[in-house]
Amino acid sequence: PLMKKLDAHRWEHPTPVEELRAEVPDPVARLCRRLMMKDRADRYATAAELLDALDALRLVPDPAAPTAEMVLPPR
Repeated sequence: PLMKKLDAHRWEHPTPVEELRAEVPDPVARLCRRLMMKDRADRYATAAELLDALDALRLVPDPAAPTAEMVLPPR
């Protein structure tokens, strides 16, 4: 069982967050997908780069989605 879990972690992609929670705004879902990419080169290179991406989410208005204040805690 342990090897099966390790293999899954290494090779299988996680279920996209938007399939688990349909109300998650698309920009947030894209950010989550990038955080969980298998290849290091496809993920955020630094915490600062991730922070920039999170800050950018605050600037994207989507009237159908929760506000950034509801999705992200205040800084």
